[in-house]
Amino acid sequence: MRVKFHDQLDDLTDRLVSMCHLAGEAIEKATDALVRVGLPLAERVFDLNQQIEQLHGPCEEQAMALLALQAPVAGTCARSSPGCIWCRI
Repeated sequence: MRVKFHDQLDDLTDRLVSMCHLAGEAIEKATDALVRVGLPLAERVFDLNQQIEQLHGPCEEQAMALLALQAPVAGTCARSSPGCIWCRI
């Protein structure tokens, strides 16, 4: 059971790392777009933001599922997770 949990954590970590790379690229491009007043760069930032948003939902769902079903305090998390999801914590 714990092996599966760790595999799922590794998968979530990989997804979050991808999101972080996209966010870093978006910040870099946004800064360049502001400095250069470049429309193509600004459009790329919007594209990156859409990619980040697409990854966000599944990552959040996976994290909450892991907390609710696998973590040592699963009972506590399961009771509080709807509030966490609603507040985007």
